[in-house]
Amino acid sequence: MIHSHHDRFSERSQTWNGRFLFLVLGAILSILFVCQPVFAHPPSALSFSYNQTDQELTVTITHGVRDKSTHYIREVTIRKNGVPLFNQTYTSQPTATVFSYSYPLSTQDGDRVEVTATCNLYGSLSDTYVPSSGLTTTGQVTGPPTLWPYHMSLLSIGFVCMILGVIFARSRNVRTGWFKMHSSLEKVGFALIVAGIVLGAYMVAVSGGPHFRVTHGIIGATGAGLAGVGFSLGIGRNYIHKRKVLARAVHTRTGYVTIAVMTGAIATGILLLVLV
Repeated sequence: MIHSHHDRFSERSQTWNGRFLFLVLGAILSILFVCQPVFAHPPSALSFSYNQTDQELTVTITHGVRDKSTHYIREVTIRKNGVPLFNQTYTSQPTATVFSYSYPLSTQDGDRVEVTATCNLYGSLSDTYVPSSGLTTTGQVTGPPTLWPYHMSLLSIGFVCMILGVIFARSRNVRTGWFKMHSSLEKVGFALIVAGIVLGAYMVAVSGGPHFRVTHGIIGATGAGLAGVGFSLGIGRNYIHKRKVLARAVHTRTGYVTIAVMTGAIATGILLLVLV
């Protein structure tokens, strides 16, 4: 009777833990998707001045950020009458709010100069300027969908799968079929984490910035490496006979450390989004 009551309590506890984790994950992702336009945004304004004597165009960009080394205007493109003239790239922006760049540019009456400023995280702003008349058209905000919500989703769901896999492993004394669920969850979790890391690396490459430039990238890569070690030990211990107990112990402890590191990766990722 005691064992039966304990089994039911353990099963209810495991079910509640799984539902709680999914609720927390859903709340975090919902907040991130709703706040996406605040976290990563294109420049808000462009203004121009043209020095006819020096044949120089000055572009003033408004792009408010908190950290100008991680969130900045990556590229300024200038076209005259539809023909590309300049494609200047940058690795930071001079100030955290409003700044100017100057470019040599010769023009004639009626020339139309199109300037596009592109954010390294999301979107761009384009304006067309006619130097002879001083006319500026209304800016157009463009940009592909951001990828970081998918990066965050893959890592977070993979993280939850890993935690649920640990929960099933810890319930092996009271739950039948625990190993199959544990193995399946860990495989899915590892695959999602790898996919999230690959997507994160692609995002960094596209932004033009170096890899491992922030703490989040270092912690995330470390967590992925540990997940790979734990995953390999979980599979490999079935083929090890003399060191099977040791492999299992290392596999278990690596799993706990991986969860701790991935918690840090997700926390620093959210912090990075807030600070940019």
